[in-house]
Amino acid sequence: MTIADDEAQYRVGYDRAWALLLSHLTPEQCRTMNIGFFDVVTPEGRRWRIYTPPNSLIYNIRLLEDPLLVGPIPRGPGGSNIGFSDRGEPQGYIPISVSSRICVRLSFNCPPGDWLLAQKLMLESPGGEALLLEVANG
Repeated sequence: MTIADDEAQYRVGYDRAWALLLSHLTPEQCRTMNIGFFDVVTPEGRRWRIYTPPNSLIYNIRLLEDPLLVGPIPRGPGGSNIGFSDRGEPQGYIPISVSSRICVRLSFNCPPGDWLLAQKLMLESPGGEALLLEVANG
């Protein structure tokens, strides 16, 4: 097997992982993922934001303190005006306060789409938030 074969095989896995992640996202999560994040609400009712590459590779999961402050600000007849400020913050979104930043990566090398999906599914599962916090930053 050549380096080119390895790269092609990696690309196939990378693309499949992103497709699998997208198939598990809601339309709203897909929309915000295009600007660098998606939100997940736990069964306990807490809202977490998962930042996607290249915006964050480590400490990419953040607990949002007030889920009522999260959402697009209407900008005229065209809807929301979403973009990034010079500081990398989404523009067109109400500022949020963040109470926790954590990092949870799989212990083996896998495409980003797979570990983002693992983070999402863990948060959405009953008891998953506690498990996520137990293994975070380790």
